[in-house]
This record gives sequence, structure tokens and C-alpha cells, in this order.
Amino acid sequence: MSNAHWLDLYSSNCYDWRSARRSGRTSFYRPLGLVEFCFDADGRYYEGRADINMRLDLTLESTLTRLERQQHFTLAWTCLRARHIIAQAKAPAWQDWMEKPPQITHEHCFLIDVPRDAADAVQEAEKHITFLETHHQEVDVEQFYVQAQNCARLLDPDQSLSRLLVLPPRGGSDGTESLTCIFIAAHQIGDGLSVGRWASDFTRLLNMTEEALQVELREAIHPDAVKRILPKAQESLYPQVAGSRARQRWFWLLTRILRHVRKPLPAGFANPLLRTTQHSVTVSPLWTDFLNYDRRPPTSAAPVGATMSATATARMTKICRSANVSVGAGCFALAAVLMMEFYERQQPDVPLEERKPFITGFPLNPRPFLTGNPSIDSLMLAFSDGILLPFLPSSLDLAGRLRLLAKAAQRQLAVYQKRSTVRTDKDGLQYMSSRGAGRMLAIQYLSSFERCELLLPIEKRKGSNPQGAYQMRPNMTRQTCGVSSTGRRAPLNEAVVSGNAEFLARAEDMAPSVRPREGEFLVGIAGTDAGITCFISVDDTSMDPELVQAWLYRFRTILEEDNEARHAAKL
Repeated sequence: MSNAHWLDLYSSNCYDWRSARRSGRTSFYRPLGLVEFCFDADGRYYEGRADINMRLDLTLESTLTRLERQQHFTLAWTCLRARHIIAQAKAPAWQDWMEKPPQITHEHCFLIDVPRDAADAVQEAEKHITFLETHHQEVDVEQFYVQAQNCARLLDPDQSLSRLLVLPPRGGSDGTESLTCIFIAAHQIGDGLSVGRWASDFTRLLNMTEEALQVELREAIHPDAVKRILPKAQESLYPQVAGSRARQRWFWLLTRILRHVRKPLPAGFANPLLRTTQHSVTVSPLWTDFLNYDRRPPTSAAPVGATMSATATARMTKICRSANVSVGAGCFALAAVLMMEFYERQQPDVPLEERKPFITGFPLNPRPFLTGNPSIDSLMLAFSDGILLPFLPSSLDLAGRLRLLAKAAQRQLAVYQKRSTVRTDKDGLQYMSSRGAGRMLAIQYLSSFERCELLLPIEKRKGSNPQGAYQMRPNMTRQTCGVSSTGRRAPLNEAVVSGNAEFLARAEDMAPSVRPREGEFLVGIAGTDAGITCFISVDDTSMDPELVQAWLYRFRTILEEDNEARHAAKL
């Protein structure tokens, strides 16, 4: 990725935002960071792969006409793009008027054009919001949401890396209306948490008057205000390696050798929900005026989800407390227990001593390890090497299985937590090992080069290889599935203060998904007002849909169907 040395992009000012004046506007631009570049390649060359979709279901009380409601949504969307400035970004090719850092060789950059005034901001935002009711009075929300992830990419990175789809309202018996919005964002500008913040803020903005929105918009689009909130690339926030240049080189040599000699995780069992053979999924083109069905992503997306009852959630919390572990660790254990049960059904004759473990990987939040003030409103992401949980048969007590696996998960998750001090030499060796938090950013940096090379089409690859002749030793098998526990989600309407007598919007539900890679089954688990909820992004070409639905049913009911739960229900 670099004309000079591969270390020149680490903790480098080459990712700083630069400004220019053109066409009467102030423009800000900077190179894509390595992690951002990986996701840019995902979306650009694989028909929107890894793009984030956030579904927001609203209940509306309004006296506005259809046109007035659309104008109100557009103004709120304009304010959202101004407040969360990376939502305005595009990723065009470098242009003649841009000052391109000499270390950067990839072809595209971030570009944000600051609007001249509020009217200019609205005019630009209108290009990236679509109201389906202009052609359809009714739309099957579930069907459209799936098809919107199985068509040609809905983003043009040369124009915008985000988009908002507004589905037609559905009348309710109490005089209210239900309406669904779908936020779409290239993964290089956000993650599930940041796009979720957009959706929550959008609900707040919808409940403001037009006058208040105009005031907020004018303040947000001032070039000085924009400059203050421009998010940095995470690579520019990596802390410098301490010591002399020779000591720094020694650190990087050790890091590369540790990746080369590390002990891989044992072979884990494959996802038991996989089809025996890949299956091409047919999509009936129902919305050709909005969706392009001529090009399809390499996989078929099947976003699904399930929520535990309040009773099951309470029991899960009780089990975790009794084991002195976090509910997040318990969620990893629950995903493992479910996969182990399906693995057991799939291969019932395998002796216990020959059973393989469950292996999962998960995204890491690198912000605690970064310098400066990392943005919470853009992509900041690292990847774990995975954790291993031993197989436990379903004949064992459910609560006991969950406690044991949750303790094992918590021990391994704690390895990735930042520490100010280490108590013993053994702890210090672990902290600075190939799987320790002390080298997490350095290893993330090295692996980013490798990801970039693999994701680019062959003709665009640069041949960058920081590992040299000492290649990183991979794990023996791929993960059983991916798991991400995001903690308890803030109440959907926490920040909403209605000051609009003509319009009231209330968020009823919010669900994220991504366009998956081949063979992916990505489990996102969060605590909500309704209970513990999972949001799953599934590659439908690889996974058996009947088994996926059976897994979801088991997620909802497992904590209510064992003997202990039945006994408690009788008391």
C-alpha cells in the first residue's frame, strides 16, 4: 500500500484531513485508512458486500400532508448528514486539485463538500433519500428489506456512502401510522453502533419543528463546525511504539515473528447450519423502479432476528450473576450452546472425546487503545483471533453448561482489555503475546495489509507483504460463526423531546444487518427493552433456511424449556 516503507502509515499524519476551495464550496478530503480501505474494496468490488443496513420502525402521529411529511423527513435527513458528517462523505478517485500524500497509492479517498448554505444542503440531501410511496401505496416491509440486500449495490461511492429509504406509511386502527426507514451505509464510514446512533438521532430530529431544524442545520454546516468533527482514520491514532528507532524496529520484528510462530487454535467444528451443497437463491424482481436486479452480490443475504421473553432474559441474567460473569460473556456462551446442540444432532455418532470445540471471532473496539479523541461516530474496528469454547453435550444441565462456557468466554475476552499495569511476569508475557492486548493494534495494522491485498482484484494488488518470508500462521479451521455482544441498547426514544404539535414520531424497533460474505452467520446480540435480542446476517446460499429458523426458535425458547425452567414455572 505504500511507496516507501510499510511502517510509514502507522501513527502517521498522512491521514490528516486537508481542505480546498472549489465551486464556491469548502471541501475536506483525506486518504482512506487501511481498515476503511478494506471495507471500501468489499463494497466497491463485490456489489456492496459488508454494507450496513439499519431498519428503523416508527409510529407517527401527524397532521401533515404527504408532501409536507416528505419535506419534513428530508430536512431531518439533511440535519442528520450535517451532524454526523461522515454520512456526507463520498469516496471518489483522487483528483488533480487534491494534495495526495506520497505514501498513499490506493486510488480513492474520502471527500466531503460543505454546503454553501441550508438550501444547498437540502438540495444535496434530496439526492440520497428515496420515498417509495411516489410509486407504491403499499410495500411488504419484510420482503423489501430482504430484496434491498440482494440486488445491485444501493450506494454509488462516487456520489455518497450513505442513503435513506423511506417506505410508505401503513395506517393503524388508532389513527396513527407505522412507517419503516432503512439506513444504508458503506461499512468504511460506520459500524452497527454508529449507524444505530444515526437512527436514534434521526428520531429526535423528526420530533423538532422546521424552525428548530433550520437553526441546527445552519450551525452544523459552518466550515469551522464541520472541521471540528471530521473523524480521523484509526491508523493515525495508533500510539507510537516507545523507545529509539532501533527499539521500535525490534518491536516490529518480534511482532511479525510472534505471528509466524504462534500456536494456532485447534480445529473447531463447522457451522452445523450449513447446506450440504451451496444453493443459488432466486429473487423475484418486485421493485424494478427502485432496485437494480441486473447485478447481484456474490452471496444472498437473509437478515433474521429473535428476542427472548422477559422470563428467559431474567433467567439468563441470573445465571450470569451466579457465575460472576458479564451478560455479554453469557451471550457468547449461549451462541456456543446452541451451535453445539445442532452439531450434536447433525453428527450424533461422534464420541465425546472426539468432539471438536466451538470457535468464534468477534469485532473489537480499539478506541480505548487509541490516542487523542477517537470518534464514536465513524468506523473504528479491530478483529480478534477468536476464542475457543470446549464442547459440552446437551445431556448436561443447561445452566451448568452456560456457567462453565461463560466463565471460559470471559477469561478469553479479558485478554483483549487494556491494562494500565500487569501484576506478574506471566501476565506481562501474555499481554504482549501474539494474542495479547499489548500487541493488538500492531497485529491489526499488519493484518490490514493482508486483508487489503486479498480483497482487491488481482490486477489492482500492490504486492505489499510486511510479514516477508515469515508468513502468519493461520488457525486450523475457520470460525463456527461470528458473535458480537454490544451490551444493553439505550432506550430508543431516550433523547426524544417532542416540540412539534403537527408531527410526533416514536421509534418502535431498530435492527441492523450487513450484506454477508460467503459462508457467514454473524450473530449480533444486544439487550433491549423487550429482552435479549439477536440480529443475524446470514449467507442464504450457504446456510439451510430451515435450520436457521430452528436455531432462532431455540434461541427464543431454550431458557424456558429445560427441566429447571419447567420446575420454576410450577412453583
